[in-house]
Amino acid sequence: MQDRVNIPYISIRPNYISLYWQPEYRVRRTDRQLRNQVNLLDTAHKGVISKKANRRIENAICWLLELSDYKKFYSKRHKRYFSFKVNFFTLTLSSKQIHSDNEIKKKLLNHFLTVLREKYGVTDYLWRAEAQKNKNIHFHIVSNKFVPYWELRTIWNQIQNKLGYVDRFFDKYGHNDPNSTDVHSIKKIKNLPRYLSKYCTKKSVYREIEGKQWGLSYSLSRIKSAITVPSYAMRKEFDWLCHKFKSHFRDYDYYAVLYISAEKWTKMFKHELYKLYDTYLQEYKDLEFT
Repeated sequence: MQDRVNIPYISIRPNYISLYWQPEYRVRRTDRQLRNQVNLLDTAHKGVISKKANRRIENAICWLLELSDYKKFYSKRHKRYFSFKVNFFTLTLSSKQIHSDNEIKKKLLNHFLTVLREKYGVTDYLWRAEAQKNKNIHFHIVSNKFVPYWELRTIWNQIQNKLGYVDRFFDKYGHNDPNSTDVHSIKKIKNLPRYLSKYCTKKSVYREIEGKQWGLSYSLSRIKSAITVPSYAMRKEFDWLCHKFKSHFRDYDYYAVLYISAEKWTKMFKHELYKLYDTYLQEYKDLEFT
């Protein structure tokens, strides 16, 4: 790619590094860009996940994994320690859905997420709603903190009974402890970002979801990428990585992208690109806890 009269920028995210050019002055957004922005907001409330929304979900999951440290917990059931980065679980309704999707999200899901934040210190999370085969809405949630499955179930059962779902389960089955949560095992999955992204962006095949289909924590919604006008040393490092990982490099008309995980390239050297990325992460974490 040849240099242009525009200003070059380096942008680093957990799953890729890009080099692109922008004019020194602000350019008016094209009609197509404005339509895409409207469509992104519109489809989020019409049971459709657009390609742009898919990319936002994938990027959010990559940041969530990048920002989550490995943690250990002791399982009394298995009598051993397990290590993990994120918690991935599903919430289901315990009886036939009789309320609208929007009411369930407003009164039940929002309450549940509030408990995660206030009681367990969950700061980074993503949720996705879809319909089960029985047409009930259910929620997939990825979070940065571990919560034992029995506590998740107790909390969710208490919350979903605000609308009587556990009481109706009791009328049918004679007990009030339905198995309404499912914690997914992800410790043996090799490409965790791709697995979670695919799971959280798949189409809801049984029916469309009313209103928003997915959402992010405030912290994940505001993190974007580490960006700067690159120094000569940064350009040399980028060129070296592109040469080393040729099969992961794509050169387009106005930008170039190297699809490589930060976990991989940051182990190779800790110079200018690393300093830019590490500083951005540290600044974000400092803001998160202020």
